[in-house]
Amino acid sequence: MKKLIKIFFSSILALSMMTSILGESAFAATKTISIVQYENAMSKIYAQYGIDWKLTDSSNMEKITPKILSSELARAEAECKSVQEQLSTANAELQRSLRAQIASIAVQPYSIMPYNTTVYATYTVSNLPFYKCDYKAYAFVTINGDNDLYISINSSGFYNAFGYNFDDFTDQGSTILLAGGNTYCRAHYLGLFNFSYTSPVGGKISTSIPVNSSNVMS
Repeated sequence: MKKLIKIFFSSILALSMMTSILGESAFAATKTISIVQYENAMSKIYAQYGIDWKLTDSSNMEKITPKILSSELARAEAECKSVQEQLSTANAELQRSLRAQIASIAVQPYSIMPYNTTVYATYTVSNLPFYKCDYKAYAFVTINGDNDLYISINSSGFYNAFGYNFDDFTDQGSTILLAGGNTYCRAHYLGLFNFSYTSPVGGKISTSIPVNSSNVMS
């Protein structure tokens, strides 16, 4: 009899533990993260990379579970690393271009054979399928055809060549200058690329991505 009672209570305890575990799993699956918690967690990721990220409209957002939040945080981290890599690649490409261009200029007898042309540079910020921008710099220049040295910049500027979910560029001092002893024309991008898009969970997002990079124009 005692053995049967012991078995009975052991079964009750096991059933209670299983019910508790299943209940916790079901709760975790249906637990909802608040909009404020979601926004704070996401903006913290972007802030680590100097990106201003804001949730501007949450009226059509789906419910955020811990699983969805984890997926969104991983997506944000990957986006930030991609944008950072684009900036690093642009700066590395500048250095390679400068070395190649300066090395190609031979010392020649001085004479002037001027001609005019237009040179360009493009800086791209891309995180498709959410946003992209190709921002161009142009300069109408005079070059000495005898030694390929630049004589002057006659006019120059920046413009948006292609934009998807692109709002505008906040210029914070971008410049186009002759550099390297007039061996090349350089476009320096300094400012914020501003985008607005809809996130995978339905929120309206506004983001500003900083750039501080130089490109050789050609």
